[in-house]
Amino acid sequence: MGKNDRGYTIKGGANGWGLEAGATWMRTNTKFFKKREIMNINRRSSSVFILLSALAVVCIFLLINFYFYLFPTNDENKELFEKIKSRNIRSLVVRKSIDYSNHGATYVIYEKDSLPIHSDWEEKIEIGDSIIKPLESLKLVIKSPLKIDTLDYEKQKEVRLTTNF
Repeated sequence: MGKNDRGYTIKGGANGWGLEAGATWMRTNTKFFKKREIMNINRRSSSVFILLSALAVVCIFLLINFYFYLFPTNDENKELFEKIKSRNIRSLVVRKSIDYSNHGATYVIYEKDSLPIHSDWEEKIEIGDSIIKPLESLKLVIKSPLKIDTLDYEKQKEVRLTTNF
């Protein structure tokens, strides 16, 4: 073992210079070790930064979804509402149907056509009930011998109906 002119203790090597593969550096307070420590700190801080950035992105995504859950828009139903407004219906309910190929959409089938309904309305409409919907209106009046109900499409904004009818 010997020391070179820079103060490093060197094991092995030719003439004490450490030219062989087994040479090791023994001094710890060198610029080399300080750089390594700084690089480790930078690696840790960059991984913390990446973790915090990913967490921030997830939080922003969740906030946006929560906002649209609390304040749903009715834009998806505009096409449907225009189709419903253009119909004048005075008929009897022939049957109720569920279209499983269309995400379980529920329909009321009357004498000439069908009409999509909300799943909450399914229990209020029975086969044989009269349905009345004036032209340019989104209110559906259900008349049965025991009751009269008015169902409004505009009040059901949180549920998106199908436009395939």
